[in-house]
Amino acid sequence: MNYTLNKIVDILAEYAANDYRVNDFFFGDLWEYAEKKLDRFPVMIVTLKESEISERLDRTILQIGFFDRVDKGEAIELGVLSDTKEMAKGFYTYINSPSFKDFLINSNLRLTSFTERFDHELSGHFFDIQISQQFENDVCALPVSGMPTYSSSQLVTIVNQNGTVIATLIGGQSYTVEELTEIIDTIDGNTTTVIDPI
Repeated sequence: MNYTLNKIVDILAEYAANDYRVNDFFFGDLWEYAEKKLDRFPVMIVTLKESEISERLDRTILQIGFFDRVDKGEAIELGVLSDTKEMAKGFYTYINSPSFKDFLINSNLRLTSFTERFDHELSGHFFDIQISQQFENDVCALPVSGMPTYSSSQLVTIVNQNGTVIATLIGGQSYTVEELTEIIDTIDGNTTTVIDPI
């Protein structure tokens, strides 16, 4: 199964809703959350950092943070940092569970602490995760009408070591190659081993 970005964010939001330590979930930048003056802490915030698509792989990098409010006097800052680190560890355990076998997560998380930021005096931890999943890269699966047709003039030519054309194929055809392992002299009955098979 291939997960869209919407589905990945839904999975993360569902995790936040089910974690009794988290009171809010937000997809966007931390400063946007702080600017909206939302007061449901601790909060799990997810930010899209970048995506990469290669021939057969779809990678999405997200920054995830767990944050809580601290007093101006820093009396509970250590407790908040400890709690948010535990939240990060819980999330890592969850996202690496067998329930999500259709994608891979980076094998380790590098947590960065964050203290006394914005008007809320937020502290906590954030980290990046890379979600890698198979990318089908199949033109036949595109929701597009009027796809260009392929000319049959695009042929595949099979040539032997002497430059002689053995076969010419068009897309969809197959050719079976016979590999010789020995040559038998049918006149004298001698067997000669071929060192470099064809």
